[in-house]
This record gives sequence, C-alpha cells and structure tokens, in this order.
Amino acid sequence: MKKQGKQGNLRITSGKFKGRTIDWKQTLPLRPTLEKVRQAVYNMLGNDLKGIAFLDLFSGTGVHGFEALSRGAEQVVWIEQNPLSCRDILRNAEKLNIPSSSIRVCCGHVQTVLPRLQGRVFDCIYMDPPYHKEKKTAVSEEVYACTSDLIITHQLLDRRGLLITEYAVNHPIDLPLFHLVDERKYGTVGIRLWKIKGES
Repeated sequence: MKKQGKQGNLRITSGKFKGRTIDWKQTLPLRPTLEKVRQAVYNMLGNDLKGIAFLDLFSGTGVHGFEALSRGAEQVVWIEQNPLSCRDILRNAEKLNIPSSSIRVCCGHVQTVLPRLQGRVFDCIYMDPPYHKEKKTAVSEEVYACTSDLIITHQLLDRRGLLITEYAVNHPIDLPLFHLVDERKYGTVGIRLWKIKGES
C-alpha cells in the first residue's frame, strides 16, 4: 500500500452509523475491505444483526466490527496485533459514542488471543488475515487452517453461527471443519460463508 498521507477514513455503509467515518493510518500496512464488498457482505447477512455477538479477527482498521455495531450487534470483539491499529479502533469507538460495555479490543496475535476467549460464544466471526493478492503463500494457508481449528477447539462459534472468510479469488481456501453455505466474488476479492459441519 502506498503511503498517501498519514490519515485515511472509511465510510460505514448502513445502519445507525451510516455515512459516518472511521479513521485509520494509511502509513500502516493495512488492506481495508472495499466499501462495495463490505456492503455486499452485510447484504448477504441480512443487514439486521440486532443482538448478536460479533468477532472481528485480524481487525486492521476494525471496520467490520463497526459495520456490525451499526447494524445492531450487541457485542463486538476485535483482535489485532498492531498496537497503533488497536488504539485507532478505540478512538473510533469513542468518536461514535459506542458504550465501552459493548466492545473489547484484544491487542495481540490472533492465535494467542483466541484461546483466552474460551467461554465466549459468537454468532458471527469475520476472518480476514493478511494475504497476497497475486500469489498464495503457505503462511496464509496455515493461518486460515490454524485459526479455524482454534475456533472449533475453543467452541467460539455458536452451533448455528456463521464464519465469514475473505480471500484472494485466484487462490480460494478450504476449511475442513466447516461446510460452505454461500460464496461471492468481487473482482480480486472473494467472500465465503461457512457453518460448522453437522449443523444446518
């Protein structure tokens, strides 16, 4: 990503915060999900997320958590390893006057933090790990696989809940412990919705 100034902003696409923006540092190595893709994802979910618990993995800007809160999510947890991004998420939550009781920002590596969340159950988990748009790497494949295994091992996803993965379309990923329920492609970006195997 090119460094085009110190500050960027992302617009929330729908819900009570529609049109509001969250700020992020463009000098950080982040790859925010495009607005049109975010809007499509939440259209797939039905837009009304009232009362759900939402987990945003590899949060980056945290925009997915804010999109969920805007649509009525009751609880959002972000996991992000970059301290600067974690601070930005907290600042944006304050900017939007989101009650601290509704959110939690966990600053650390996803695979380290996830086991600590055992006992929490989420209705929706968004997984958007760093990936290279042009080539698939073993690291990226391992991250998807290991993270989905941890979700199952620590029972973090409700049995009827949804796991959403974002990936490069030229290198789709598979999750052996989940079954695919929907898939969409938007240019170079793919979105897959999964449920735990054995659940309808």
